[in-house]
Amino acid sequence: MARIFRALTRFSKTEIDKAFASATRVVRQRELTILASPRQGDFARILPVIPRKVGNAPARNKLRRRLKTIFFEQRYFEGPCDLLVLTRPGAAELTFEQLEAILHSATKRAAEIPAKGHKANGEE
Repeated sequence: MARIFRALTRFSKTEIDKAFASATRVVRQRELTILASPRQGDFARILPVIPRKVGNAPARNKLRRRLKTIFFEQRYFEGPCDLLVLTRPGAAELTFEQLEAILHSATKRAAEIPAKGHKANGEE
């Protein structure tokens, strides 16, 4: 499990490019947008994108740690999609419970979205 926790946010440049190319928006709020992309490895990962405008370094790191902890504790890494979390100013003020609810709705919606290039419901 420790190996998975450390690797939850590790992406190579090519993996990031592929994730954004195949991503679908699942949540959009004033503070953040969450995109879902079919997972590329053995387990799903989370990529928090947190610009400096969100807050100072401790605030950005706290937000990053919270997202990663929720993703791990709720076992979202077992899901079918990598999540790309794009934050905006105001995201650092979200509580742990609010972030948890947002990630829960994002993973729920991501599980319902068919992978790009695949037909839904057996359509041809």
